[in-house]
Amino acid sequence: MRPFLAVPLLSVLACSLDARDLTAFQDTASGPDKLRAILRSSDRSPSLRAQAALSLFDLPRKDVDGRALLFAELTTLDARGRQVIVPTFQAGLLQRMRTERGKAPGEDAVEAKDAGVKLLGMLGQRERAELGGALLRWIADDVPRRAQSGHYSLEAVARQVGPDSARTLVTSLSSLHDPRSLSRIAAIIDAQAEPDVRTNAAQRLVDLERSYRLRTEGENPAELFEYILPALGRFADQRVVRSRLIALAGTPGVALTEQKRVLELLQGHTTPAELPELLALAQSEQAAPELRVLALSRVGETHSREALPTLLTLLTDRNHAALRRRAGELSLEIGGPEVLSSFFRNLPTGWGMTFDRHEIDAYAERIATLQADNALLLLLGEKLHSTFWWNRVLALRFFASRGTAEDVWRIRQHLYDSQPILGAGWPRGYTVGQEAESALNLALERLHSGVARAPLPQPATNE
Repeated sequence: MRPFLAVPLLSVLACSLDARDLTAFQDTASGPDKLRAILRSSDRSPSLRAQAALSLFDLPRKDVDGRALLFAELTTLDARGRQVIVPTFQAGLLQRMRTERGKAPGEDAVEAKDAGVKLLGMLGQRERAELGGALLRWIADDVPRRAQSGHYSLEAVARQVGPDSARTLVTSLSSLHDPRSLSRIAAIIDAQAEPDVRTNAAQRLVDLERSYRLRTEGENPAELFEYILPALGRFADQRVVRSRLIALAGTPGVALTEQKRVLELLQGHTTPAELPELLALAQSEQAAPELRVLALSRVGETHSREALPTLLTLLTDRNHAALRRRAGELSLEIGGPEVLSSFFRNLPTGWGMTFDRHEIDAYAERIATLQADNALLLLLGEKLHSTFWWNRVLALRFFASRGTAEDVWRIRQHLYDSQPILGAGWPRGYTVGQEAESALNLALERLHSGVARAPLPQPATNE
């Protein structure tokens, strides 16, 4: 403390003061120092000390920066000293921040908000949550006009407050928020929320999404698509949101672009709990084929073998190649070698049946990763002599990927197979024999380079 403050400080501490005295100090030469002394004094009531702080904040003088003095003094106080003034100081700041909703906050209101934010870093968790909550509620009440006001944005305030900011903002979510503001608040909650708060936020956002649809009746599909659905998607780790998104995907009248979008928002979050709903959507003849494919992709994320019966059923589809392909890919990925026999049995058959090259490539890629035991080698050896060209091609691809001497021998037997391969993406006039030639080249390359996959040892036989 500077020496000349000793006498004023003693006189201030020795007399009884009220708010009118503090106001009078603002205009006297020694007034700022007296206000600082009162703010420092632990012998004064917390309310009076807070009033002194507010008087410094409001100091109407050009020769003295009251706000700089205020924060200089606050930094000298211990934690207890700062905490005791918070209730009254907070009430004073909120009084100065008072702004009619729908109107831009005035300079005084913004400066009061910034002062409150600056104080947050000096407080303990409980006091920081209390003051921060008040500041966040003020901003959230009119996000378009207040979220960027002053030196601290809504996001900056939330970071200062920490996880408690999410609790405040969840309770602030309202149907009065425009979609852009709702999306902005949801992003902050997502970044800050602890598990129990995420659950509450998810339910609140689902309720608001439903309310928005009822109010607008499709008037603003762009805002729904751009802001509200992504806000929901942030909480797709919550069951209530996943159920809502899947329900929207299967709701008649919802635009296909939106139906596809909600399934995309589920990516990485699907659990076995959603399996029945997704499988039902994948099998729905009323749903668009591309939507059914997306539903299958979400099914695949569960890696649940319970999906296999449906996947194998969809593999029989002759009319929707993309759906059939996704079902086949997932059947092989989830079922492994055990499902391979059913996979071949369920592929559509018939003379003139076509499979485009990308579909065969996708199946072959997955079959090549399967661990080959004797049963699998026997099955694929039989498929080399199948009536249907696609079975032979898949078997040739598998043996080419192994590249052992035995595999080379198997492949050579089909170099003169003249059966045509039919479907998009294949060269004109392409035959099984030409596919065998490509397979042979790959197998020989593997064999000669020493990277062939060694065959499994044969089981001992009883003689």
